[in-house]
Amino acid sequence: MDTLNGPSNGTSAQQKHTSPFAPTTTTTAAAHRPPSNEDCHARIQEQPLQRMTVQAHGTSCRLALTILTTLWSVVGAGMCTALTENVLTSDHCPGSCALDEHPCVVYAPTTAFPCQPSPLVGNCSVDDSYFDKSNRSQQCSLTYQCLPSLTTVSPANKLTEWVLIFRRESNYATVNATAIANLRFPANVTGIHLGGGPNDLPKGSFVPLVFYQKDVFSQVTRLQKLVLYHIDLSQAFETLLIPTSLELAFFIDANLDQVPLQLMTAPLFQLDLSLNNIKQFPARPTLWADSLTALNMSRNALQHFNVSFSKLEQLDLSFNPKLLGIPQVVFTMPKLRKLYLHGTNWTNVELTAQQFIFLRRLEEFTCGAPTDSVATCARQVRSIGRYSLCISLHCS
Repeated sequence: MDTLNGPSNGTSAQQKHTSPFAPTTTTTAAAHRPPSNEDCHARIQEQPLQRMTVQAHGTSCRLALTILTTLWSVVGAGMCTALTENVLTSDHCPGSCALDEHPCVVYAPTTAFPCQPSPLVGNCSVDDSYFDKSNRSQQCSLTYQCLPSLTTVSPANKLTEWVLIFRRESNYATVNATAIANLRFPANVTGIHLGGGPNDLPKGSFVPLVFYQKDVFSQVTRLQKLVLYHIDLSQAFETLLIPTSLELAFFIDANLDQVPLQLMTAPLFQLDLSLNNIKQFPARPTLWADSLTALNMSRNALQHFNVSFSKLEQLDLSFNPKLLGIPQVVFTMPKLRKLYLHGTNWTNVELTAQQFIFLRRLEEFTCGAPTDSVATCARQVRSIGRYSLCISLHCS
């Protein structure tokens, strides 16, 4: 591996980050010159290990020095200390990874997440044929893991998805990578699925992942679906590029406190930002591409929701405890079929007759008011399923 792009301090800023590894291919004419008898005698005197081996096996000086010099380099190889992240990459992967043109994970020697063998990924391997650039005089030992083919065809939408999980075991291929750099995907990939563990983990279970490569997703020109969950993306969207082909985006439990600007302008059909910490949904409709048909903002910290989408069919605002009642903008969405508002602040909610009719026409509707909570309502009470609402009849 010649270069890895990114900072060594774990931030998301795009800086030039040079890998501590380089193939051991640099030689000189002097290195190929056969040793003379005098050279041989002198070097054997300096190397007790070599002298003992030469005497034990009766090998010629030249052959013994060639073999034992190699062995001495391997035995004396230190760890590749310049590597500070476990990097998922496609560039110059060691061993059979390069032969099979598969990506790999190279592991930092001091990592808190060491390489773990996985039946869906494979064993951990060691390569001593790299130089630590912080110490050119000595080779370093590199632990790595070759990744198999990770593509699968989704039975639901027939997309060819590339699936990988980080750090926590799951039913998918799992590695302990902490950063991504110079990663390439197969040409037929139309979906990418990256997770920080099983998808049923609670909110706040995200793992850190450094993106040294801003075009890691935008390089996939046919990408339609992008799923990132239980991965900390709080700094990633400062540099990450979103492909214009993207239609389905899921950034679940990603430690986000605002909606990334790149998502507002993307021609998305479906957007899922659930299990984050977003307090305000951008109320500038001119920013949004008017293509959304499904939006999930459940389990955030929303206090208001003021954006109308003319094509939206499904809206999930559930478990936003500071969100008061039904956002009035909901009644301006002509194609809305499913509305989820359970787990919101449902106190003294009043509806006009027309608004009540609007809700009754929905295929699915949930809210935060069981029947007994409005038993003392002074106005007319009407039920929608198991929910009861007060209707303000003096309004039109």
